[in-house]
Amino acid sequence: MERYIQKGFRMYSIDLVKNRRNLLLHGDHKFSVYSCLDNISPFDGRVGNGFYYVETQNCFPFRGNGFYHGSMVRGALQEELIHLSDIKYQMKSSLTLKDDYFHMIVTHLLEVFQDNIAMQKLSVNALIGLFGRQDTSYFESKIVDNHNLSDVENAYTELYNPVKCPINDEFSIISSKIQQEKLESTYPIYAQILDEEAWELYQLWKMMKSKGGIPLSLKTDCVVFLAKKPIDIQPFFWDKEKTIPKYKYEETPYPAKINVHVFHSKSFELPPNEFHTLQDDLTFDYNISIAKYILDSGKGCF
Repeated sequence: MERYIQKGFRMYSIDLVKNRRNLLLHGDHKFSVYSCLDNISPFDGRVGNGFYYVETQNCFPFRGNGFYHGSMVRGALQEELIHLSDIKYQMKSSLTLKDDYFHMIVTHLLEVFQDNIAMQKLSVNALIGLFGRQDTSYFESKIVDNHNLSDVENAYTELYNPVKCPINDEFSIISSKIQQEKLESTYPIYAQILDEEAWELYQLWKMMKSKGGIPLSLKTDCVVFLAKKPIDIQPFFWDKEKTIPKYKYEETPYPAKINVHVFHSKSFELPPNEFHTLQDDLTFDYNISIAKYILDSGKGCF
């Protein structure tokens, strides 16, 4: 790096402005929603809504072999980072949410915390983080009066396997870990946002390279590079009205101190479906519908 500095190069850092927030507010990709009938299947040659298993040696914006959202896969195909032959499986979603589906809740959070910029950022990022939450447990706590026996008994009755933590001589907290059964997940939305975030970072990196920049390091939403003069970032906006800038310069740029390489080399194999044919030796009166026969039998449909 010193030889570049001697030749008149300087270190710069360009950030994506409020990347995840603006992906929810101004993204142009529908969000994938799965039903219990959706499943993984061999790739049919068409990239639509959902996730696709790609085998690739690319580690940016991809992370090696893995499932990636269709929005990222389409872009990578157009730029020839991958080819159709690299896509092995698909997990298409039968349902979608409109690309502006989260506009109302994000706007509401920004209004609620309009006097606190830090909380604006934290609230939206926390919302996205909750999309990716897979742990179904939570803690429930009750404050009880140590001298009120019924108060303590009620807490122990309502909570499963509780733990008592004294606050002082007067009060205690009784807590219990609750495991909640969960039949649905928002993780695909979280995974989609992370893929689109990686794609936006790749577009920033590509733009910087096209302007003669020499890359030093990549962060989550930032590219650090060397150049003889600043790159013009004025023409890039998040919104169609061109009122929200997409990029900004960091005041004190510094390269990442730790190199993190996330690369998946293992291949995924779709397990075969096994079907068993059952011989049914029952005789039906075909004047009666099979559905009525099953219902009248009071047994299972299988």
